[in-house]
Amino acid sequence: MTAGAMIVADGTTSQGELTRPLEKLGSVSVAQRMVDTFRHAGVDRIVLVSQQENRQALEKNIARTGAICLSPPNGGPVQMFSLVRTGLSYLADKCERVLVAPVDVPLFTPKTVCALLASDGQIVSPLYEGHPGHPLLLASRLAPGILAYEGGDGLRGALRRFADRRVFLPVDDSGVLFNLAREADVAQQLERHNRARLYPDIKVRLMREQAFFGPGVAQLLTLIDETGSVRLACGRMGVSYSKGWKMLSVLEEETARVMVARQQGGKNGGAASLTPDGRALLEKFRLLESRSRVLVQEVFDELFATQGL
Repeated sequence: MTAGAMIVADGTTSQGELTRPLEKLGSVSVAQRMVDTFRHAGVDRIVLVSQQENRQALEKNIARTGAICLSPPNGGPVQMFSLVRTGLSYLADKCERVLVAPVDVPLFTPKTVCALLASDGQIVSPLYEGHPGHPLLLASRLAPGILAYEGGDGLRGALRRFADRRVFLPVDDSGVLFNLAREADVAQQLERHNRARLYPDIKVRLMREQAFFGPGVAQLLTLIDETGSVRLACGRMGVSYSKGWKMLSVLEEETARVMVARQQGGKNGGAASLTPDGRALLEKFRLLESRSRVLVQEVFDELFATQGL
């Protein structure tokens, strides 16, 4: 099943606590650490949802991670459930399952994410020592009912009508409960999390005279396909419009094929769509990436899993 992840990177909780995605947690920001955790678990489509006023700084912080940032359309201060709605509206028709994690709970492990993805429930919460934690796994088919909720109890209230579909998955991971806004001993939990962070990271690129297709171009094509606009796709990626066109120019020069069909005019720089060649190349590249990760992980496990560094 395809899966996406939503990091609720801003807003206030029902207890009035503020989140802090740009704060350093070890040598990286909280947001970067969470993106890395989901990527390590094999989740490729990751969105961070924040208030509009904080989005630019967040986009800069996660640049080149492949994640994108979204904001509610109305702007201004928002509650956490408004951010969840924004992320779920975006992901529900692109993924069969959606992982939801507040940025205040960033220290769950990739192993926990993998366990959630391997489960069968429509709503799955990790359970540590009898207490449910994060991230929460939702079946996208539940999105209409969740999005329609108008009560005052946030996501918890929206899920109440689906109580009979919720399951709890026991995990050996105290990070699912560790909340940065409430816990004092961050150093010990961070050390435990770092021990679980040793993993291989590969970047696949297609080459001829120069590199012309890699994760960045793949993300650009994916977003063009979603938005129908090169300008909007570049905005979602956090890259300039001119840089986006340069990436496309190199791609089409090296392949000698038209990968993106253009139609001039309009406030977003005209319409754009993937040609059959562009779509076929994107699909092949995604398969190459996923299969390469599996093979590299097998070699990594053989060399490092039992003995470490």
